[in-house]
Amino acid sequence: MSDSPFGGLFGDTAEIRVLQEIVADPFSDYTHHDLMELTELSDPSVRRGLHVLLNQGIVTNVSNDRRSPLYRPNRASKKLTALMFLAYAILDDENGEDSMDMAVKGYCEPRAPYIDFFEMPTAKKEGVRDFDGARVYLSQEITRDLRGVLREILKKGCKEGRLDRITVSR
Repeated sequence: MSDSPFGGLFGDTAEIRVLQEIVADPFSDYTHHDLMELTELSDPSVRRGLHVLLNQGIVTNVSNDRRSPLYRPNRASKKLTALMFLAYAILDDENGEDSMDMAVKGYCEPRAPYIDFFEMPTAKKEGVRDFDGARVYLSQEITRDLRGVLREILKKGCKEGRLDRITVSR
């Protein structure tokens, strides 16, 4: 088993070490200091690695703070997705497992249509917003029927001025 990032496939540069940390947990946000600690690299090395990842669209700067920027993996990046599959493949080859197959299957399988129902958020004392709601999965037939019913309700609500806000997402 190799201690090099990505099993040594791309060598062991500062950029690859930073990339490996991002790929290992693409659901976290990172500061420059976080990446220095995780990779055990110097400030200039991490800066160089982040510069490459920003230019490639694998991470984005999600803060306005010039002194302590916050970096977030760009989960819409196909490059990041491919690198995550590669990380699974390397582990699978080393450990004789099939986690990449399961990850690819989860990525490729069609997702059932669903609708989220949420109440308007309420403010709590600590400033944390609380949402009550439910996710309901629907068959395609029910989805078509519900779409028509909702369209009529929304038209009526707009005409009568009873709608506060409509948010539609895919």
